[in-house]
Amino acid sequence: MPPATALQFYRKSQTIDHLALERPQSLQSFRESVRGGLSVIEARFDLLRQSYFGNEGDVEQEIRQWIPVFTTVMKEAKISTYSSKRQLQHMLEIMDKLQGDPTFVTDIDRQSLLTVVQYLERCNKYIRFELADVVKEVKRLLDYVNIYCLSFSGTEGDKYLETAVCYERQRRDFERAITFSLNSVVDLADNFDKNSLSSHNFGLAMKKLAEKAECMHILVLLMVPQAFEHVKNACQGIRQWLIADEDYDDYIQFDIIELEEKKDHLLKTCRESQVKCSNHDHRIKIMKRDFAKCAEDLKRFSKRSMVLAAEKEQLLEQHRNVRVDLDIKIIRRDEMTQSLEEMNTYERDRYDRLLLEIGKLKEEKPILDKKLEDISKKIEIIEKLQEDTNKKETQLTESVKEARVAKKEHRLMEVELERMEASILKLKEIHRYKTSAEVLKKIFYNMPITTKHVVISNGRKPIDKLERAIRITATKIDGDWPRLYWSLPFHPPRGEETIRADIDEIGKTYMRRPSEELCKQCLWRWRRVHTRTSLNELKKALLVCKRKDIADLIDQKMSKKRKPSVASRAVRTVRFPKLPVKV
Repeated sequence: MPPATALQFYRKSQTIDHLALERPQSLQSFRESVRGGLSVIEARFDLLRQSYFGNEGDVEQEIRQWIPVFTTVMKEAKISTYSSKRQLQHMLEIMDKLQGDPTFVTDIDRQSLLTVVQYLERCNKYIRFELADVVKEVKRLLDYVNIYCLSFSGTEGDKYLETAVCYERQRRDFERAITFSLNSVVDLADNFDKNSLSSHNFGLAMKKLAEKAECMHILVLLMVPQAFEHVKNACQGIRQWLIADEDYDDYIQFDIIELEEKKDHLLKTCRESQVKCSNHDHRIKIMKRDFAKCAEDLKRFSKRSMVLAAEKEQLLEQHRNVRVDLDIKIIRRDEMTQSLEEMNTYERDRYDRLLLEIGKLKEEKPILDKKLEDISKKIEIIEKLQEDTNKKETQLTESVKEARVAKKEHRLMEVELERMEASILKLKEIHRYKTSAEVLKKIFYNMPITTKHVVISNGRKPIDKLERAIRITATKIDGDWPRLYWSLPFHPPRGEETIRADIDEIGKTYMRRPSEELCKQCLWRWRRVHTRTSLNELKKALLVCKRKDIADLIDQKMSKKRKPSVASRAVRTVRFPKLPVKV
């Protein structure tokens, strides 16, 4: 018989019975298989329902026909509600005596009690045997759906992963609700036999039916209809789960497209914000340079401004004195001019000197005015420089605040962009998992979906422990590498002929290389072919081929602590002299 090929595997149609022996062809074929299994279960379920309620399936009529019988028995047992098997225990004991002793005399309606007993046995048969087999099949489907219909997400996550998070919560709700419905089928019979039935054991539909049929005091009549309702709800829940899982991948694709568009828009805005921040930095740099220049000039003119202020005060004092002297002398001149003809020689000389002094004061006043004007201009220039410096300082402070706000907004945009990129990568990973048949294969063989041997050390440098162990082994194995390759485990299994062909191929290809290279090649091939490679499996293989020394060396090398990158602080040692000891 020719060996099976992948084409034959994908051509055949899978049923629910194949899933226990082989992996699903695809997620779509898995859903079809589950739907096919559900159809078979529902067909059997409908037959059971018809056998219990009749072809018409009128539940209310079925309940009403049993009410008079139960009412008669309850009246004789003097109980108002019948919800537990223990309530008719005394009457059942009498029934046992009637079967053992036909001459036993009693007032109990034998036919009604016998009818109730037969009804209870029929309920127990349907719930514990007939429906129990259906529940078992539905649970089997639930296990398959729970294994393969995954969300690959947690119940908490970023807002951009809302679809994945909501589906994970939804699938957990589905599993919880379906499990509750299936477990409640047998729980109804257990509660009736051991404890007592209550209104909490029944759903809203059954409560409305009981109120309509006026049998709320005979809860046992609702037990089988509620069991059928639980099974029906479980089947509907699995169908809804399959529909949600089928739509999940489409919604993930829509989210990826939408996030890509948002990312492009945000990236454009982020670039504009980056340009804006750069413009702010450039403007602040220019303003700092101008402010530094003005501050330096102001510092240089600070002492000069003090000198100019002192000179201005001095000139103002001189100007005031000259103006006062000139006014006084002019008044005296006017007074002396009135008696000019009567003046003698001495008075005439005084008058001439007064005129001369007035002329000198008039000549001195413009000079002082000019000096005051020059000094005022200089002081005005320094004051204007001070105002410009203060203005530039204020503008620089405002620009720094604006730049800080712009940088904060830009950083928020960058963080949002990083979140979007991480969410897009996660959504693409989920989409790849949901559409890849390789993931179904790994799930079937109970293999990790992503195999990584890299351990992050302090978040800095990745250290591949298995690769280090391979290098250590290659340097010490010498000519024992073929025995090591024979001792290594393989999953999926690798036949002896294939292993022998691998060793021959490596030996021919790298025949001129040292044994270290040959060992590396064989271990790299093992790591590539074996889906469950680990450091422990390599050490076990070394022990099998009697190279415990290499396994111990690997443990020794791996257990060595790394030297700290920062040198330890120097410690000064104080040595005390030895003291003489008296004997």
